[in-house]
Amino acid sequence: MISPVRSLVRTSATFADDEPVYSDLPGQIAGAVGPTFGQVDLWPGENVQRPANAHKASWRCDFPSDPAANLLVREVAFCLLHPTHPALRKAGIFVPPAKWGLRTVAACCFHLGLLLTWARDQDMPQDFGSWDPADWQAFIDSRARVSVPVTVRKVVSSVRHLIVFSPVLTGIPALDDPWPGRSSAQVANSVWTDELSTPAIPPEIWWPLLRAAWAYVDRFAPAILDARTGHEPQRPAPGGSTSESVTPPTVGDREMELWLAAAPKSSIPLITQNRGTAKRGEVNWALASKLATNGRSRTLFATQNPAGHRRRQHVLDWLADDGHSNKSSSVKRPTAPSARESLTGNDGILRAWLANADNLIPIHPHGISTAWAGEPNWTVLSRLVFGRSASLFQTGRSEKVTQRRDWVRQVARDPKRTTQTNHGINPRMLRAACYVFVAALTAMRDSENGAELHLMQHCAGFKYA
Repeated sequence: MISPVRSLVRTSATFADDEPVYSDLPGQIAGAVGPTFGQVDLWPGENVQRPANAHKASWRCDFPSDPAANLLVREVAFCLLHPTHPALRKAGIFVPPAKWGLRTVAACCFHLGLLLTWARDQDMPQDFGSWDPADWQAFIDSRARVSVPVTVRKVVSSVRHLIVFSPVLTGIPALDDPWPGRSSAQVANSVWTDELSTPAIPPEIWWPLLRAAWAYVDRFAPAILDARTGHEPQRPAPGGSTSESVTPPTVGDREMELWLAAAPKSSIPLITQNRGTAKRGEVNWALASKLATNGRSRTLFATQNPAGHRRRQHVLDWLADDGHSNKSSSVKRPTAPSARESLTGNDGILRAWLANADNLIPIHPHGISTAWAGEPNWTVLSRLVFGRSASLFQTGRSEKVTQRRDWVRQVARDPKRTTQTNHGINPRMLRAACYVFVAALTAMRDSENGAELHLMQHCAGFKYA
């Protein structure tokens, strides 16, 4: 798919590398610095306010690794984010200002990546200008076989963005619309209808459900919250003294310390050649994260959060110590041992918690008619052990989950080490009741309703329901 000429192109002929990419979007965060066009791996939306129903991991634009494909997708994304850019006006491209948001642009980047991958796999001509309308339609047909029409319509719109902005794209000739006179919905056979896709809830079900939800909110909520508060692990109160407000070490911090303590057997991996913004001789933070966490995570030193910044600085200080100068540009990637042979940082925390006889394992009451009667309450236990709902007993590698559960069950055989509780169920019921009641009063869509409850939950400190 990539021509010999375009494969060497890494610098845009239209846009400068230092141009900010999100500066024209509304919701700018004061003091936050966003990415620039020259950032080739991804554009995180750190300087733009994120909607409550958008996950942080998806609030960004990702780009292909191939240099020419990377530049092409970045240029299209930049055009969408700056529809009134002087370069577009000079090329005779006039589109309404502030038409596309970050999520739309991110989806376009993904769709163009699919197009470039399909073109390479189908050995299509390297020059888009030599494509016939049938070639473009063949790609759309390939997506229609695996996607619903409404998704295909979005893919057609992304292809049309590429065609509209082609006059300002580096190494791309001006392209003609392969579907003149037809809307994206018509190309995708996406039929618009006034009918609701989700059937309405019958009144004989809806009104009793609403009354039951209000009973939870109005009558049961105080008792549920009081019972839950009595079982929550103590957390530092805000506004405490300096010594009390020190950030406690996390699981990631402990993993990092154990890894550094293993030197000189372990080595700090370095980047061997310049790659984008990464320079030769700098620490390869992604590989270092994999080594420190035994392959669990690539983001231990990610700069998107303060903990990642703190860990990076700790490693750099460790390297600056004359006694810890064990750096290597060639690191052998260890093969991960089986779950039964390895202990992660989380495993160590769990074993230490279980070893303390004062810690009681919460279990579901024996008298309830459920399959989990008498079983440990894994969600509540996770909060007690790790201080958060980490779900480390329910997700991840099956061997590791089984191993952790076995450790807990062995200790829980002693009745003195258990305590019966059902407070893990009632808060979830209360949260579901709030969800139903807010939906009834506001008539919001599911995603909007969930976002509203997320904000209510965050503001009220009701974090573990």
